[in-house]
Amino acid sequence: MLFQYETGNLVLKILDKRFCGNVLDFYLEGDSYFGAMEPDRIDGFYTIDYHRRLLDYEKKSFVAGKSARYYIYEKKNPGKIIGTAALRNIVRGSFLSATIGYKLLPEYTGRGYATETVKKITDEDYLNTYSLLFTGKYQEYMAEISYTDPQYLFDIKDIFTQNVIGQYSTDQWHENIIVFSDTYFQKQWEAMRGDD
Repeated sequence: MLFQYETGNLVLKILDKRFCGNVLDFYLEGDSYFGAMEPDRIDGFYTIDYHRRLLDYEKKSFVAGKSARYYIYEKKNPGKIIGTAALRNIVRGSFLSATIGYKLLPEYTGRGYATETVKKITDEDYLNTYSLLFTGKYQEYMAEISYTDPQYLFDIKDIFTQNVIGQYSTDQWHENIIVFSDTYFQKQWEAMRGDD
């Protein structure tokens, strides 16, 4: 996942705490519309401090690969948040899944913006899931590494998978992907066949 995507009509951004005022304005503007569909807000929800803390939490959760809340802007009006789309409970590996939620201010519904947004973030997330590779055993600190760091990005031409879940995976529950160069694979294949 990236911090920002663009579609034909929209810009989708992960925001940090510098944008807490804009986010508060969005919720205040949509309060009467969203209120009918959402649970009651906690005390302090409509404050700058609450949204500063929320944006900080959301960014950390995004970097850890646990969730992503994109704030939606029209390209023709890049200073105003018109909606949000969120991927929550992201599960990677062979059970690749997430819960998707979205909301738009009422005057922006019926334009195909929700469809455009969900298609973009779900298509891009799937592709990016298999473009970030680490060598060696995955460690917790790796969640802090940027998904745009060229040291860890590869141009993958083909993927051949064999799900390994159980005693041969690192945690007995998740799929592992092992990547070999063609030369190394050929050498190991010949050794297994006894063609040294």
